This record gives sequence, C-alpha cells and structure tokens, in this order.
Amino acid sequence: MILTRDAFCALDDCMKSPRLLSVALGGILLAMSCGGCATGYLGDRGRDAADIFTLTMGIGSGVRARVGPVHVAAINNADLVGLRAGQWLSNGNDIYDNAELYAPLPILARWGGGQWRAGDLLRTSSRKGTPWWKRTDLFGRETFRHGPRSEAAFRGKEIDARSPLPIVVVDRGAPFYTEVEGVIGLLFSVRAGVNPGEFLDFLLGWATLDIYNDDLSRGIDHRPPPRPR
Repeated sequence: MILTRDAFCALDDCMKSPRLLSVALGGILLAMSCGGCATGYLGDRGRDAADIFTLTMGIGSGVRARVGPVHVAAINNADLVGLRAGQWLSNGNDIYDNAELYAPLPILARWGGGQWRAGDLLRTSSRKGTPWWKRTDLFGRETFRHGPRSEAAFRGKEIDARSPLPIVVVDRGAPFYTEVEGVIGLLFSVRAGVNPGEFLDFLLGWATLDIYNDDLSRGIDHRPPPRPR
C-alpha cells in the first residue's frame, strides 16, 4: 500500500491541534485497554495502540538517542519492566532475549546466547569464519524478544538490531525505522520512545488499512524461519 500525501497531512493536522490530539490520545488509551481482553478487530486496534509507545525501566548504564536508523550510543543495558515491542513485561527474566550494548568504537567481542561475552574481547571475529571487518554488529547489537510464541513475534515487533557503523543501526522490521527513542542509565535505566509510523498504522487501522501488516486477525506470521541445525 502507498500512503498518500493527504494521509500524512491529516496526521500532521492531528498533532498540531490540541483538541484533535486529546481525542486521539483518548482513543489510544481506550484501544489499549481492549488489547488484552478482545480478539478480532478490537484486539488488533488495542495492539496497534500499544505499539505507539515505549516506556521501560531496566538495569544498565550509559546513554542512547535514536531516530530511526540513526543513533548516538554508548550503553550496556537490559530492560526489566514496562511496555516495549507492543507488549507489557513485568520481569526481565521472562524475556526470551534481552540485551543491548553499543559503543562509539569497534567491539571485538563475541555475541552468544543473547549476551556479550566480555572474556572474548581479544578475539577478532564474532563467529568462526567471519572476520571482524565483515561484521554487521561491529559497533554493537541489541536483541529484545518476548519469545517465539508471543504476539510480538507473530506481528514482527521483536528487535534484533545491529550497528555496522558508529551512528547507524539496522533491523529487519519496518517499524524500527519510524521510532524515536532514548535511553539513559546509571545502574538503573529508563527508556522512553514514540513511533509516529505506528500512530499512523493505528489511525488507519480503524478503516481496516494495515500498513505494517501486523493485525493478528488476518493470520499474519512474521517469525523468521528456524535456523538449520
């Protein structure tokens, strides 16, 4: 689907008008309240609403600011509680993968089991046969997965981002590129973000237009294929 200029203008008018914005926020909160207790159309609207915002607390130190695929970061962090990837989390240990490490200088370390292995700093490859200069995670990586059977997995909201350059970060999911977020921490961390693309998806969803192809009622499944053993 191709978004028209009128659609973006309508979104801009909504953001500029306090009255329209309050109505939109009220609709978002109402939809979010239906997300966990409804199926079909209303359930999809609730999940779309939850996709718009990110607000978590965790354990970690550093700072990070990101606008789509561009970021400035020096951080080592893991989220514990809050809202991220369209789902609530109440215990960081319940997350399938949950780690975030970025640096302005190359990281010559291996990534395994969702964690950076500090003891491998002298190694020159992230996996056997891959020289460090070909790595896509040379300046860091983050993974955040609720699990292979979670709604986030089916809807394509999980994160497996890598930084091949100091200010560039890439991910396979389209919503990642329309998100604005920041993280700051000193032992304890706070992450906050908003996704204008998800807001547009939420608004158009009431007219059954699904620009991110994430409505579960349509039987979607964005999970990556299993890795060969």
